[in-house]
Amino acid sequence: MTGTLNVRDTGPPPVRKRPDPRRQRSRQATLNIRVLGPPEVFLGDSPVVFERRKTLALLCYLVVTKRPHARSALAVLFWGELPEAQAMANLRKVLTELRNHVGSFMLITRQTVGIDLDLDVNVDTSRFEALLTEGFAFSEEALVESALRIYGDDFLSGFSVLDAPSFEEWSLVQSEHYRSLYCHALEMIATLYDRRGDSSAALAHAERLLSLDPLREGTHRQIMSILARRGQRDAALAQFDACRRVLAEELGVEPSEETTALFERLHRRSGRSEQQLPSCQTELIGYRIELSQVLSCLLDPECRIVSLTGLGGSGKTRVALEAAHTLVARSESSDFDLFADGVHFVDLTRRPEHGFIDMSDMSQDGLTFAIARALKLPISLGTDVRNELFTALSDKRSLLILDGAESFLDAVGILEDILAHAPGVKLLITSRVRLGQDLEWTVALPGLALPESRSELERADASRFFLQCAARSLPSFVLTDAEVPHVIRICELVGGLPLALRLASQWLRVMTCADIADHLEQDLDILSTRRFGGAGRHSSVQAVLDSSFRLATDEEIQALRRLSHINGSFTAATALQETRVTLPSTLSLLDMQMLVRTSERSFTIHPLIRRLVRSQTSSDMSATVQEWISVVKMSSRREPAPERRISAG
Repeated sequence: MTGTLNVRDTGPPPVRKRPDPRRQRSRQATLNIRVLGPPEVFLGDSPVVFERRKTLALLCYLVVTKRPHARSALAVLFWGELPEAQAMANLRKVLTELRNHVGSFMLITRQTVGIDLDLDVNVDTSRFEALLTEGFAFSEEALVESALRIYGDDFLSGFSVLDAPSFEEWSLVQSEHYRSLYCHALEMIATLYDRRGDSSAALAHAERLLSLDPLREGTHRQIMSILARRGQRDAALAQFDACRRVLAEELGVEPSEETTALFERLHRRSGRSEQQLPSCQTELIGYRIELSQVLSCLLDPECRIVSLTGLGGSGKTRVALEAAHTLVARSESSDFDLFADGVHFVDLTRRPEHGFIDMSDMSQDGLTFAIARALKLPISLGTDVRNELFTALSDKRSLLILDGAESFLDAVGILEDILAHAPGVKLLITSRVRLGQDLEWTVALPGLALPESRSELERADASRFFLQCAARSLPSFVLTDAEVPHVIRICELVGGLPLALRLASQWLRVMTCADIADHLEQDLDILSTRRFGGAGRHSSVQAVLDSSFRLATDEEIQALRRLSHINGSFTAATALQETRVTLPSTLSLLDMQMLVRTSERSFTIHPLIRRLVRSQTSSDMSATVQEWISVVKMSSRREPAPERRISAG
């Protein structure tokens, strides 16, 4: 017999290790155990049912304590009142049942019993504590919320074992431990939401906490403060009555000095009417960072003017009102009293005719009179409105919100005069462009954050806002998996502009999300309420953008046309090198939010602005753009926008 010898075959056969049946089983199914609430055991997706309650109780004890225990100790824990021999016999019966159902996960010797936690054993208490540890360390709401969702009920709720007092005592201690953690998590997340201005979420978690522990006086105070901030003073005062009643009934004591002082402040100010603010009918979605920036600026002693800038329909008025209501509530629920003489809202977008003042006048006199009228100053024919205004504000600590100041760009010099005569007054401005004042601090609203994937749809501000508007427009609307990518596309096409998202959502009554996205890619006429009988300055995105373009100069519009040929993001240097767009023009377009930041030094044209600019050709400019330019050229009184806005530094 001939052939080739393979030297690799001449050695002894390889030694094959016998598979570990426990680990082989663990790869097939995971042992899932729930003890926060009525205890449940699952092997994979299949429930495990034990004949003896003490079998289930022992398994829960082993997975929660996470270590092996002596057989003798377990016998005492569950059968401590029986003779040792009988207790050990009962333990063997329980261990037999454990072997039969989950034996591959058990570590049972002649002396000890435990669970092999190196295998796939998932216990809800372990996940609960791990999420809370990380959430507490980083003050991360999402992690704490995930932990709260795990807590279905108290530890082993509704589950008891007869004739096992030692186990029942241990179970009670564990229940108090996890309930304490749960309450601490509710307290923390309510505070986190409160600090970032989400009063609805903060109130919901605080009330949930109070339902579990009505004696938490600090939570009563928090709810009183939140209600006051939302303008619900009667409810805030009623919360104090509830606090006083429960403390008297349960502990026989009165509320603390801190709680009583808060009540007295609310009671004193319950009749005040200085805060003439429009109400906020819905929760503010998004712009939490920008809201925090506005509040920080207004609380800074060095800051006198804060300008909220953004395209029309970006939510400037809504953010300004949220900031104002937050500051009012702080003054009413604490000793904080920065604006003790009131917060006043001045609507500069409506200029009705007055008997002796033409309110269409965009001069300093028109702006001065608009502020004086909002303050309800007694003005008659022949009154020196400027001096009357300066005198009225000279000793006041007030916040004036000037909404829509872009209509008075040539008159804003009066604002620094007001601040010079009234050192206790601050201004919060909403405008589509920066004012260009030396004292101005600016916070820009770039549009709501876009979802980048399916997983971000419920967290991203733009998609959350669209879905909220969709629910109001069509209560029966249900988002399907097939519609998810089209919702993302709608958000991207409008650049997260709240007005555009709201107008787009109205079409869900006659279209799918896919149809809306397809129409948006063709034209912007769909972003209008005229087909639904809507009216007002925000009835059409086209009208809003037209008014924004009327604030631009011919040079800025031409710069936009050249920049529109750049695909994607660009830097100011790239714009200068490739399109000859100057740095002043780039800064001006950024001030008007026609450019939005993509990174610290990179920008891109807002997608809606890009759509309008690209709708024209170099040889055949659209009638709309011709109109924009002609209107700007007729405005001979206006100084060049780049120079005007760069003066702010």
